[in-house]
Formats: sequence, C-alpha cells, structure tokens
Amino acid sequence: MRIARKTHQAHCVIGVPAFDMYNENRLPLALLTNILGGPALNSRLNQVLREKHGLVYTVDASYTPYTDTGLFTIYFGTDKNNLDKCLDILDKELASIREKEMTPASLKSAKKQLMGQLAIATDNAESQCLSMGKSLLFYGRIEPTGVVREKIEKIDSQQLHKIAAELLEREKMFTLIYS
Repeated sequence: MRIARKTHQAHCVIGVPAFDMYNENRLPLALLTNILGGPALNSRLNQVLREKHGLVYTVDASYTPYTDTGLFTIYFGTDKNNLDKCLDILDKELASIREKEMTPASLKSAKKQLMGQLAIATDNAESQCLSMGKSLLFYGRIEPTGVVREKIEKIDSQQLHKIAAELLEREKMFTLIYS
C-alpha cells in the first residue's frame, strides 16, 4: 500500500506474521532480528543501507511476539528519490540471509551482542520486576537470565537459516509506504 503526501521523505514498513510467544523459535527469531536490524550500528541493514550506501536516515527490524501470533517488521526512512533503490538493496539482503548460513564467528558475535543487550535491559530493579511479572503472567514461571543465556547459546546457524527461509520471503511480506 502506498499513501502519497507532500513530503520529501518516504517511510517504509515491511512486515510478516511471525511466531507467538510460546513458539520454540521465539529466541532464534529475536537473534535473527537483532542481526538484521537490531539497535546496534553493526546490524546488517544499517551497515548496507546507511553506512555503505548512505540511503536511509534510520533503519531497524523488530519482532514482537504476542500470545496468539507475532509480528516481524523492518522500518526505514529515506528520501523519496532513494525508495526504490532501498527496496532493491533490502530484497538482496533478505535473499542473502535466506540463502547463506552465518559463519560460526558471526554467529558467536551476534549471540554475545544479544546477551549483552539482555544484561543491560535487566540492569535495574524496575525492568527485572517487569520481566519477572511478564514471565509469571504468560509462562507461569520465572525464567532466570542464565537459562535464557543458555538457550541463546544453543541457537545454531541452521535454525536461523530455516527461520529466514520461512519468514523473510518478500512475497509473503506486506509493505506500507508513506511518501
């Protein structure tokens, strides 16, 4: 869907239904999301769209699991004239993630980064309480951070490859462009 407005910028959101919060692929998808467009400047989309080509103002990917479904999205903001080029580059990057498994070194680095973000997110009492409350509400138990770290460590490149092949096909994704 395209919404035309008098603006110099184009905002694009691309998404696909994803795994619910009870699905065993929840953590691998969270890791894949972080690799693709997480908050760090070394995310693949930031590197290719912003650093290498200088085409976007901002780019990120997010995954939100709900009780009955989930949502994976990619957002970027760019100059209207760069929109089609950004979409082409994005398609190539998604194809690359679908077709090639990560190297062991890249996977290790991505896991370390996600675990660091987890440690920072649980650094204060308020966020720990919110996390524990959410865990009790949805899972009936509190999952210690150490257990989550162990689960992240067990993720392998084949899992990420399988999830990417399942979810990251542009034909399955919806696109909203505001420009």
